[in-house]
Amino acid sequence: MVTTRPDIAFALSLASRYCSNPNQTHVALVTRMFKYIKGTLTMGITFGGSTELEEVEYSDADYNGAVDAGLGCFY
Repeated sequence: MVTTRPDIAFALSLASRYCSNPNQTHVALVTRMFKYIKGTLTMGITFGGSTELEEVEYSDADYNGAVDAGLGCFY
């Protein structure tokens, strides 16, 4: 089972832009993020199902629509 938090990922990506030169606004943002995380520890988007692993494979059978199948995407 995998749980993801896109809300935290977005805020963290914004805050990480200022790692080299943070100011008080950025410190306050990170502090607020920690408070938010502390209050929402049990929340998240969970992807799951059965406990058995299943391998799934996909392929582009028409080689990206190339007229000459030997070229593929390299034209």
